[in-house]
Amino acid sequence: MADAFGQMLLGGTGLEIIERDDGFLDAVKMVYFAPVAEWPAVERRALRWVRGRVLDAGVGAGRAALELQRRGRSVVGIDISPGAVEVARARGVRDVRLLAFEDLDDSVGQFDTIVMFGNNFGLFGSPSKAKRLLRRLRPLADRIVAGSNDPLATVLVRICAGGACVDHVRESRYASKRSATPSCSTSGTTRSARSRISRCAFATATSSDPGSTT
Repeated sequence: MADAFGQMLLGGTGLEIIERDDGFLDAVKMVYFAPVAEWPAVERRALRWVRGRVLDAGVGAGRAALELQRRGRSVVGIDISPGAVEVARARGVRDVRLLAFEDLDDSVGQFDTIVMFGNNFGLFGSPSKAKRLLRRLRPLADRIVAGSNDPLATVLVRICAGGACVDHVRESRYASKRSATPSCSTSGTTRSARSRISRCAFATATSSDPGSTT
């Protein structure tokens, strides 16, 4: 199906079916329409690092963009999904564009912050691709505020009904420290992200001071 993600968003707030090529299958409640009170705590805390004009990379249904607009930020949302762009615009995101993350250039202007919540840190793809993208982003933005979870982390859940039990492997919401694949939730400048990229699965840098851009 063309634009399966967009079609899902256009369909409303039901279940999201997750299927991986290793055979993992799950159905979870969609979070793309969630108000800020229902966000993961790490994302709510991450909002304190957002400054100035914001690019919401992978805007989806617009949950982050709408919350940042409510807080007085100027926000541009981008997404590769036409359906997501339609939904975000209909929900009130004032500036949303059909644009792939890797196609960003100075035509969109400059930003103080790039926000990448949910699974959008995965848009960097790999350490090598992240280095290329960060070189392009460096003149466009001062900082990236992002969250990441390990797509390979799973937990075993035993489901019992009618006297029978089934062991079900379910995707973990956040990676544990024992995970083989690194995962980060962090903020940092594009410069420090590039310089420390080898420390994490993707481009990232930590910052203890929400106001710091160095």
